Amino acid sequence: ERRLIYTDAPWDGYVAGDGAALTAQQKRGALLFFGAVDPRINCAACHGGDNFTDNAFHNLLAPQLGPGKGNGYSRREDWGRANVTFDARDRFAFRTPSLRNVTLTAPYFHDGAYATLDAATRHHADIAGSVAAYDPSTNGIPPDLYSSLQAYAPERQLASAAPLLRNGLPLAESDLADLVAFLAALTDPAARDLTALIPDAVPSGLPLDPLPEPAPQIAASPVPADRMAFTGPAGALDSAPTAGDESVRLVDVAAQAGLAFRHGAFRNAIYQDMVAAMGGGLCWLDYDRDGWLDLYVVNSYAEDEIDEWQQDGALPHSTLFHNRQGAFEDVSRGSDADLSVRGNGCVAADFDNDGWVDLYVTAYGPNALLWNNGDGTFSEGAAAAGVDAPEWSSAAAAADLNGDGLLDLYVGGYINFKRKIPKPAGAFPQDYYGIPDRLYLNRGADGAGRVVFEEVTAAAGVVKD
Repeated sequence: ERRLIYTDAPWDGYVAGDGAALTAQQKRGALLFFGAVDPRINCAACHGGDNFTDNAFHNLLAPQLGPGKGNGYSRREDWGRANVTFDARDRFAFRTPSLRNVTLTAPYFHDGAYATLDAATRHHADIAGSVAAYDPSTNGIPPDLYSSLQAYAPERQLASAAPLLRNGLPLAESDLADLVAFLAALTDPAARDLTALIPDAVPSGLPLDPLPEPAPQIAASPVPADRMAFTGPAGALDSAPTAGDESVRLVDVAAQAGLAFRHGAFRNAIYQDMVAAMGGGLCWLDYDRDGWLDLYVVNSYAEDEIDEWQQDGALPHSTLFHNRQGAFEDVSRGSDADLSVRGNGCVAADFDNDGWVDLYVTAYGPNALLWNNGDGTFSEGAAAAGVDAPEWSSAAAAADLNGDGLLDLYVGGYINFKRKIPKPAGAFPQDYYGIPDRLYLNRGADGAGRVVFEEVTAAAGVVKD
């Protein structure tokens, strides 16, 4: 067994007996780091061992920056370890990183809050003061992320702060400079350029491809021209970019193409309705077999808006757009695909092997199975087929799991609002227990000619408490 281990940093040379491997400043920093100058300053308590990490989780009061993980009242916080343990004592705690090659791993902290090693080290000296005064504009953060900064909330964040850092460290300016110098001594110069590690030959003797030049942009596979035709108003689109054109841009032509859809949730106000807040999925399918992909968009609505919608005539419904060679037409009503459910997702598949693509729609409550009648219409038959699943289903997938030529169905469960987690570590969805997934095998047509499914979740071993 061969392993690549970086052990040629200046610090490794010093430990091996080369007294000149570290500068005088780096040696002073090492004494500080290991607590030899002041036991209150002992970085090695967390950054110990050969890799300079205890691999444990600590709350350093890192600035809460970026999209977060859906935690807290703002849904923009990241509770770190608590998202896994569901223990409130682990909130805002993140794993101690290795300090090997630390000068090459900027930006620092879990959300990249600090652009320089100096700034990250200063934060350790006064974590409470640093997070309270944090300014993203001085730390290399893009301006469009300034507004994502969550204000420091000591009443919630300080309780779980790392004990060794909670009251700050007695570090002078010269001490900070010495520590940063020592940290630089943990970087192996070879780690700055790894191209030297690419072998000239391999044991098989096969030739190696030359290293490609860095690609200026993501390459895309060409799409046949007859599937890219747009029949909207003339001039609606600029000329398409050609190969090598670095000014590629995307233009929203949904309205011109006839794709007018608005999700039904929160039409006039925002409600505490997490089912509606999840949004809806969509499926591309050629439901009429004309060679053009049609579009089915799943809709939903908030329970607090039901009366308002009904006063206007009807609840929001899912929409089927018929693709007429690039121009889309809403054919939901005439096709009977206009489900008024609190939907989440869908999967398009030919479950009855009649050559016509069917639709399975997941929802909060019974799911729906739309059988394609082959004449432009659909018939709902989830209950008759045994796949209605009365709980909250999030998504579904179709595949022939047993090789019998029939597509089977896997349905993902989501949240059980009747089972709330006591003392949850996070906000929704971490404050409720989940719902088990369901696995259905397609048994084909019964005596009446109807396709039926058999649930085999437990037998297949995919049940999780």
